[in-house]
Amino acid sequence: MPSVVSERHELVTTVMDRIIGIVASGAVEREGLDLIRLALLELTQRPDLFTAEHFHPPRDPKRNSNMFELYRSDGDGSTLYVSIAPAGLTTPVHYHTTWAVIAGLRGAEFNQFYTRDDAGRPVASNNFVVENGTAITMMPNDLHSIRIVETPDRFFSFHLYGLPLEQATERMFYVEDSDEWKYFAHRPNIRQFNLATGLADG
Repeated sequence: MPSVVSERHELVTTVMDRIIGIVASGAVEREGLDLIRLALLELTQRPDLFTAEHFHPPRDPKRNSNMFELYRSDGDGSTLYVSIAPAGLTTPVHYHTTWAVIAGLRGAEFNQFYTRDDAGRPVASNNFVVENGTAITMMPNDLHSIRIVETPDRFFSFHLYGLPLEQATERMFYVEDSDEWKYFAHRPNIRQFNLATGLADG
């Protein structure tokens, strides 16, 4: 019988091969992102392969979320992460400078989306709750903020970006008090997850 490690490895690799094919076709616009969304949602159908046993919250109390890099395509292209975050976690309005797809496995994340006014300030528009079996897509300049909803489980989600996060150095967030956009600091809590061994570093 296949092990959890081998099944997870096969599932993630199969899904990412399909996604890389979509990206290679040059279809990463709104419609292409929807195809990627459908592919990524296949991971949410196997919660037994993504448990706290292998993907746990950060031990450092100063870090209120944890991200594991599961897969990085050749040439530092499409990169898949697992994110675990506690209820109450929020982010300011921001954009990613690359396309993004976020799919929920456990818990719930409230996403508020925004447009820009004539001065470039964010203006709230529609919203969406990412939870088990649902996902959102964003183009590089799409604006959103998040709030992790109180549920019995920590929020556990899959984050797929067009490039590794450490290379998305132009990501910016809005500071309402000073009415300005600022660059994000580099995330210190991204860990590498080895699909072949089923182990994370550190």
